[in-house]
Amino acid sequence: MRPGLCHGVDTILAERQFGYAGCPSFDHKQCEERQWTCACNPPLLGKRMLEVGGFGCKLGAKLKPIGDALPKYVTTIYHNGGRSGLLDLDWVAIPLYRIIQYGSDGTANLIAEDAESLRKIFRLHARTKIIVTGPGADQGIENFWKHHQKAGLLSRIQKLGISVFTVPNYSFFFGMPPMHHRYNRGRILRMGERASAAGLPTILHANILHEADWCDWEKLVREHPEITALCFEFQTGYASAVHGDRAFDRLVKFQSNVNRPIHPILIGGARYAARLGKHFVSATVIDAQPFMQTAHRKSFDYTDDDRFLWVFKATPPNEAADARFKGTLQKYSRRIEERMGGVPPIRQTELPFRIPSSKRLSGGCRQKPVHTLPLFGQFQVQPEVAPDPEPQVRSAPPMRRLSDAQTASSAAQVSTKVKLATNRPNSHRKKSLHIPRPNASDPMKKVGGAVGHSPATEAAPVRS
Repeated sequence: MRPGLCHGVDTILAERQFGYAGCPSFDHKQCEERQWTCACNPPLLGKRMLEVGGFGCKLGAKLKPIGDALPKYVTTIYHNGGRSGLLDLDWVAIPLYRIIQYGSDGTANLIAEDAESLRKIFRLHARTKIIVTGPGADQGIENFWKHHQKAGLLSRIQKLGISVFTVPNYSFFFGMPPMHHRYNRGRILRMGERASAAGLPTILHANILHEADWCDWEKLVREHPEITALCFEFQTGYASAVHGDRAFDRLVKFQSNVNRPIHPILIGGARYAARLGKHFVSATVIDAQPFMQTAHRKSFDYTDDDRFLWVFKATPPNEAADARFKGTLQKYSRRIEERMGGVPPIRQTELPFRIPSSKRLSGGCRQKPVHTLPLFGQFQVQPEVAPDPEPQVRSAPPMRRLSDAQTASSAAQVSTKVKLATNRPNSHRKKSLHIPRPNASDPMKKVGGAVGHSPATEAAPVRS
C-alpha cells in the first residue's frame, strides 16, 4: 500500500512540509527496482534506519583529525603508469577501489597488506604520503559498504601507511526520495566514525543537494571542532556549471555560517582554483588530469589568457612515461597553485568564438557605400507643422502628411475660395452681378446701352 504522504510529493514541498518523508516520484516501481529507501516500502525503511542508526545528521564519536598540512594540489594515480622508476612526490591520491579486489566467492581483500608493498605496486617513494579518496563508481562503493565490517577493511587500510582517508560519496540524485538521501548521509557519517576508530585520519564527504541539508551540515561542523576539512566531488553531480557554481557559492556561505575556516578538498574541481584562493585560507584540488593525459601521450600547456591546452605528441613504442609525466605534473600543478594564489594570466581571457586572423571577413552580399546609408546620410530638418487646435477623433484614420508642393497648392486653393467668398453678394442680390444698374454719372452706362460692354471692347467701324 502506498501512503498518500509519499505519493507524488514535490521535493521542495517535501522538504518544507513533510521533512524527509515525501517522495518526488509518481512511479514507485522505481523505488522497488532501485531499492530506494522510501515510505512506500516500510519494512526496508525500518531496516535501513536501524542499519545507520537513524537519519539524523549526527556523529556518535569524534573523528581523528588530520595531522599533516594538506598541499594545494594532489595528483591522482590509478597504477604505476608505465613508469620505470620511482615517483618521488610529496603527496599522491589513490582511489579506494584501486586498492581493493573482490574474489569470485564474494570476498573482499586489499592488493597489499603493508605500506612497503603498496608503494612497490604503485612505484612510489617511501616518503610519499597517500590520500585514499572514497568517491568512485556506485557499484564499487556499495561493495565496500557491504564488506568493510565483515572483512575488517578499514583497520587493514590503516596498516598501509595512509595519511588521509576520505569517506565514499554515497550517491544523491534529484529524482530519488529524500529518505534515501538521509540513508546515504547516514552511511557517510557511520563510515567516518568507523574509519576514525580504525586509526585513519578521516575527512567526511559532503554530498548536499537541498538547503535543509546544508543547514544540518553547518550544525554538525559547529558541534565538532575537529572537523577542519570537508571533501566535495565536482566530477558527476556538480560537473555542470549550473549545479557546480551553485554548490560552490553555498560552500562559501557555509564557511561564513560556521564562523571558522574550513579547508575544502575539491575532487575534479580545478576550474574553481582561483575562487578557492579568494574565499578560503587553505584548500586542496585533487584530479587525475596529469596522469590520464600522459597515458594518452599529451603534454600540458596554457595560453597567455590562461586557457589549458593538452598537446598530443607521439612517442616511440615502449617508451617509459617518467619524464613526460613529471614535466606535465610540475607545469600543471604550478599553474593550479598560481591560480589559487591569485596570480592573474598575462592578458585578459578572450571570447571562445574568436575569428582566425588568417581568414578575410567577407559579407554575404555586396554592401552599398556607407555615405548612402540612412544612418550616415545628411540630416534634414523637417518644416515645423502647427499643431491642430481641434482634437482628433479617435475613430478617424490618421492624417497623411503632405509634401511641400501639395501644401503650397492647397494653400493657393484656400486663398482663392476665401477671396471669392468675401466678394460674393447676398443671396437676394445675385441677379445684380449679371445686370448692372444704370449710373447717371457714367455716360457709357445709360439705359439702352449694350449690356456688359465698354467702349474699349466695341468693334471699330470699318471705313471705306
